[in-house]
Amino acid sequence: MGDWWLFGFVIAFGFTTAGLIAGIHSAATASAPSFRLYLHSPLAVAWSVAVCMFAGPWLVLSQGLRYFANGRLPVPAFGLLAGLSVVWSFCSGVFVVELLLLLNVIGL
Repeated sequence: MGDWWLFGFVIAFGFTTAGLIAGIHSAATASAPSFRLYLHSPLAVAWSVAVCMFAGPWLVLSQGLRYFANGRLPVPAFGLLAGLSVVWSFCSGVFVVELLLLLNVIGL
């Protein structure tokens, strides 16, 4: 099996992080997460940038699924969005796993 399990783990970890960040944003602000930057305060800017960076895979896939279910998005475009979400999940998953390794929260 080799290192493929680690590749899948990192993708799953990145997408799980995306869903958690989106859920935390929804619970904290009572609004749906989006790619909108809030410029009210430095904390709002930092939080909205974090939401855009880390909740992006969930946002892309959920919006794509919504448009696909309504018949407004063709299958190839939805496949492209799903692929983009996987690549983005991998990138954010690498960042989060490396951060957790650096902080000695997890170990390999």
